[in-house]
Amino acid sequence: MVTADTVRKANATYYSSRPLIAVLVGATSGIGEHSARTLAKIYSTSSQPLRLYIVGRNAAAAGKIIADCSAVCPNGTFRFVKADDLTLIKDVDKVCADLMKVERDAAVQKGDVARIDVLLMTQGQLNFGGRQETSEGLDRSLSLIYYSRIRFILQLQPLLAASENPAHVISVFGAGLEGPLHLSDLSLRDPKNYGLVRQRSHNAHFTTMAFEHLAREYPDLSFVHVFPGLVVTPAFSDPTFPWWVKVVWAVAGPLVRLFFAVSEEEAGERMVFLATERFVPAADAADKDKMGKVVDGTDGKRGSGAYAVGQDGEVVKAKVDYPKLREEGFEKVVWEHTMKAFQEIEGGRKFTG
Repeated sequence: MVTADTVRKANATYYSSRPLIAVLVGATSGIGEHSARTLAKIYSTSSQPLRLYIVGRNAAAAGKIIADCSAVCPNGTFRFVKADDLTLIKDVDKVCADLMKVERDAAVQKGDVARIDVLLMTQGQLNFGGRQETSEGLDRSLSLIYYSRIRFILQLQPLLAASENPAHVISVFGAGLEGPLHLSDLSLRDPKNYGLVRQRSHNAHFTTMAFEHLAREYPDLSFVHVFPGLVVTPAFSDPTFPWWVKVVWAVAGPLVRLFFAVSEEEAGERMVFLATERFVPAADAADKDKMGKVVDGTDGKRGSGAYAVGQDGEVVKAKVDYPKLREEGFEKVVWEHTMKAFQEIEGGRKFTG
């Protein structure tokens, strides 16, 4: 286990020597919010500049976070980028266009290079009911946790590639929590195939395969999929949850908080830790491995550039037969499925795959 103290020391050491530009998607509450607060705290005592973009729907919540972060870190620049509905790929594209413009304008003003050093994505919601389809033909939960995140990476890749740190992409959800997989129904359109466990499993499978593909396509970038543990965020008070979930949480919530939950503050620190040298891009693996800083990627190779991490900060091994899936070409299936969805939506058509 990587202890909380080790995480804090590594963060302080790594970030104290470099400027940082970070984009935090879904950061107006929960883990994303506390990642922003962690970065503000770290850079409050640093001579290096911090530029941080908070992407979300709630402008009032973002304003409060930005005010607090600015008070802690007066030399930092904190900006809100409004998103309307990140279940929609067209909204992701709009947000990315806004981000790229704002960052390029900021870079010109600062005499800096427009770039993104850290892209942290936490947008998503649990779905205890049936499949909820967006106007673009994607399931809302799958879109938030998988499709929208891949779209963010692809659209922002030019700015990620400009990072000198190098850049880290972090997706927060369910690394290592794979389960049932329906190869003939990737979108889980059949009601018999849909459910909380299955949507979580498909998200985890898809993210692992897509990140392995992206790590080879962009060897100068690092891709980390993480399970943060049980972090009690405002999402647990979602009014759309069914009555039985609310009852269970009302009874079990206090015990969970006391004995099992990871605090939001610690979760934020651990997410920031994932962008340090421990999780290197494939292009840097050989040099960093000599210093003993490289961990195994999801394909079992040291420093492969795609990593699955558990709540303790250590890499996790999936409970499914990924070697067999790779032999059967599952990575290609997932990537082609994803690109097909994007192509259909870009063409103004509803995805039916």
